[in-house]
Amino acid sequence: MDRARISLAKLRQSIPFLKTGVDPLVLVFPHYRVAYIPIPKAANSSVKAALLPLIGLDPSGIDDIQAFRGFRKIPYSRFASMRTGDWYVFSVVRDPFSRYASAYLDKVVTREIVLRGFRRMGIRKGDSFQRFMSLQTEWPQKALNPHVIAQSTMLEDALRDGLNVFKLEDLPGHWTSIADEIRSRSGIEIGTLEQRNRGKSKIPWQSLYDAETIALARHLGAADFAMFQYEADRMGCPSTQAFPMTPDYRITANP
Repeated sequence: MDRARISLAKLRQSIPFLKTGVDPLVLVFPHYRVAYIPIPKAANSSVKAALLPLIGLDPSGIDDIQAFRGFRKIPYSRFASMRTGDWYVFSVVRDPFSRYASAYLDKVVTREIVLRGFRRMGIRKGDSFQRFMSLQTEWPQKALNPHVIAQSTMLEDALRDGLNVFKLEDLPGHWTSIADEIRSRSGIEIGTLEQRNRGKSKIPWQSLYDAETIALARHLGAADFAMFQYEADRMGCPSTQAFPMTPDYRITANP
């Protein structure tokens, strides 16, 4: 049995002890009744930086927003109990195809050491994208690393409670309306949306995909393709499965 299979066996043994569901952290600004739910690999660094004025800081003064610890963050389960009245709660999601590729390029290819969560799955430096994707599909969604877990799974409770969902691909066009909403509540002008935490890889993410990895991405991201209205067949190889929509949340339309 190779190291990958040993790692998979150990992870399978741990599944009965895994927490059921996910409880994402929420950036809360209670005085203004504003909250943001960051999704890994979906512009969370850019959005966090832009929200710094809500805690009295200039975004230009914080270079490493991922290392910044000044926001108030609480688990969604705790936030839900304080979410009474009119809160503006928003999140940003990303096309599953590019999100999976970005996770692979940023956390496997360009890192000196593969991200710990992926190493535990048996992923090693030099592993192909096909192997990376194949290993993800071995596990239930709720056992996956936050960088690849379905966004709809992470946002499950928030979607039920009411959430403003924006697509990363359209976010620049919506940022003015988000800023206007926050200004109306806080009287504060938040920052502009600037690209932070830019990936180091020079590999075009689309080049990672072939018929096999497209099929794996469709399988892994089926719920996200359906819930957030992304096109599962846009990479070629038309999809044959149709998914129902769940109309209990609001997806902001293209500007």
